[in-house]
Amino acid sequence: MGRFLTAQTLPSKLILTDDPLRLKMLAAHHMDNVRPLFENHGMAGYTGTYRGQALAAIACGFGEAAAMRCASEAYALGTRTFLYIGECTALSPYLKLMDVLTAAGGNKHLQKKAQTAAKQKNIPLPTERVYTNDTYRSDKTAPNGYIAVDFATAGFYRAVTSLGGEALSVLTVSENAATGEQAENCVRQSRFHEAALLAFEILAL
Repeated sequence: MGRFLTAQTLPSKLILTDDPLRLKMLAAHHMDNVRPLFENHGMAGYTGTYRGQALAAIACGFGEAAAMRCASEAYALGTRTFLYIGECTALSPYLKLMDVLTAAGGNKHLQKKAQTAAKQKNIPLPTERVYTNDTYRSDKTAPNGYIAVDFATAGFYRAVTSLGGEALSVLTVSENAATGEQAENCVRQSRFHEAALLAFEILAL
């Protein structure tokens, strides 16, 4: 099986997301000196800078397996610090639509940076236990103790940590199974600016 990523090298810092339209939002609103990196098998990526820091942003596709494979290939190409920007379904009224959180189990160093960035930007940023389930669109359940469910974080953490890299997942609540609320598809694709801002700020610290 060939590689998904066709770049020769990558910056040491990388933001992954699932949706290619969200990737375009990241590049347009948060990156300077943007250059196309590749487009391959429905994936795409850009290189650029944020506050002088060289980084890349890649849309890896949907699901745990896609995030794991992209992270593993990016590590082989030079990336060591990974931020994932995605969405999750809340399982409790405690979380509201468009709330931003970090998923527990991420790199402690990045978690501290996340809290620093959140305080600087005055953005509430709880750290919550998130259950990963590739079929969460149809099965919005999780074992006791989890407050949200997504479809990439656990595998993403596992892949990066096993290689010796740093990983943190920054998620936006796009749906609440407890209240029945849902964000519009256009919002899921083009918004998430608070999560994006925090991810870039974390990489710049």
